[in-house]
Amino acid sequence: MGDLDFRYEKYHLRRIRETLKRRNLLMNPENDGWQIHGPHEDMNYQVYEGRAYTRKEDVNSYNQGFDVVIFPKAVYEINSSWHHVSPEDRIPVGWKLPEC
Repeated sequence: MGDLDFRYEKYHLRRIRETLKRRNLLMNPENDGWQIHGPHEDMNYQVYEGRAYTRKEDVNSYNQGFDVVIFPKAVYEINSSWHHVSPEDRIPVGWKLPEC
């Protein structure tokens, strides 16, 4: 596990932004600490853990955020720990905020 410093780790920043964008989500690299986990002996892939936001009408502002984990082929909302995600927590590509 390690904290990401996006001033130097542009590759990870790009991967996170692209993955979130496909789900209509944003990140705030200046204010939110993102972490990377793996690969290691029990997990041969990397996951990213951090905070995502839905886009407001004003493109430059953020709505209330929530914690997510980005796996190689899926993104999940985190309710307790990134180790314990369920299929119901998956955020699909093209996801839209439910209308109230």
